Amino acid sequence: MTSARDLLAAAPLEADLHPWPGRVLDADSWRALATAPESEELLLLALWASGGRVRALFRGPAGDILPVVAPLADRGFAALSPHWPVADDFERVVGDLWGYRAAGGAEAPLLDHGLWPCTAPLAARPGPPAAEPAWAEFFPDAPSGQLAIGPASGDLAGPAHWRFRLDGECIAAVARRPGYAHKGQIALMRERTARVAARFAARLAAEATVAHSLAFATAAEAALGVAAPPRAVALRGVMAEIERITTHLSRLVTLAELTGAAPAARLGAAALAALREACGSVFGHRLMMDVLIPGGLAGDLDAAGARGLAGALDQVESRLAGFSLAESALAGRGRVARDTLRRLTGCGFAARACGSREDARRNPGYPPYDRLDFALPEIVGGDVEARAWARREEIALALTLARVLLADLPPGPVLAPLPNGTGKGLGLAEGPEGEIWHFLEIEGGLIVAAFPCDPGWRTGRLLEAALRGAAWDEFALIRASFGGSVPGMDL
Repeated sequence: MTSARDLLAAAPLEADLHPWPGRVLDADSWRALATAPESEELLLLALWASGGRVRALFRGPAGDILPVVAPLADRGFAALSPHWPVADDFERVVGDLWGYRAAGGAEAPLLDHGLWPCTAPLAARPGPPAAEPAWAEFFPDAPSGQLAIGPASGDLAGPAHWRFRLDGECIAAVARRPGYAHKGQIALMRERTARVAARFAARLAAEATVAHSLAFATAAEAALGVAAPPRAVALRGVMAEIERITTHLSRLVTLAELTGAAPAARLGAAALAALREACGSVFGHRLMMDVLIPGGLAGDLDAAGARGLAGALDQVESRLAGFSLAESALAGRGRVARDTLRRLTGCGFAARACGSREDARRNPGYPPYDRLDFALPEIVGGDVEARAWARREEIALALTLARVLLADLPPGPVLAPLPNGTGKGLGLAEGPEGEIWHFLEIEGGLIVAAFPCDPGWRTGRLLEAALRGAAWDEFALIRASFGGSVPGMDL
């Protein structure tokens, strides 16, 4: 039987997909891929539909990016989830949004709760509304008790319903249901120019508005054959590293609050407030929203603004010198095994806290990081303590990278014009919680197909695995250590 790598190597190229050409399969070849041996050497990053076809994005063992596209067969496609468990949520959402079913995969809806005004809203011809709400049966035959949390939770993680089957005080099984933050993001992007649709990309996930904007912008630039000016590229890197610092700080403050480390929580909150205040003063928005757009940036940074950012970074470093968490409250909790990691995600922040060295800034790499020499922290614990330390180390690295980029900003403009062209593009950014991918298909300057992939797709599955066997009262702590965005996958 042909291996998955050999199948893709033999496939013709989708040459108009930039900067990584796709592999074009027929329905039979896709089915062969879904059952191919040695599939574990390929890491599944995303799965979606567009233009009556199914698409997938893989990473090879050497870090090579492998997009795949295939036609549908009888309004469906062979499920990838038997070999790649992380595909399960993607397949269910393809059914919810486009109406295409994964043969051999789960058919239960994920985002569609039966309350939308139509079914399959992204299909060429959406269906009628559901006859009645599709309330999930989480553990209908559970021999022991169940507990539920959400969707309203009062925190910033986003609305989701969690259901736990308990064995005494321990979590025996966990299931989650997103969809409560569904906002029709892809439908809002379609039939709009890339610069208009950039506002929707920036609002996918508040903790990664810069990273989503960057991935969206580079997808549009790749599709239209445009390069952002060098000064804009460097400033994009500064913004991305500042966002990484603020997101990690926010997670550390939450961990400090949950473990009763009040002095650490106050230090972290003060550092976070100072940095966000500086961003608001310099960029006009505390989260730097709507600054990074296709073609470059909506505004430049003057000398006073650069000094203000440098001063805020100094404050973060100074305050973090006295930040500490009680290791006894973190060690051993929510541990993720290496084999589970590889099976479910293999990349992103949570993976790096478990020994992975994958970071999209280095592999496959993109500007401005391709001209920077930096080493990633090596942390192998895989538990809450390791994830807390990983955030500390990534803040330290982000401080260094932001300062280096600020000190060497090239002169020149920060925005290039966008043509009313046609093309397909993939965009990538290493967000605070992991890789963010955007796919865009543009015709005559207008978006006809889009798909944003937030790290929450992969982090959610990893979090479920970490919760199994944990004590019930550890849920909030373990969840906070992972971070991740629910709204980022509520498309």
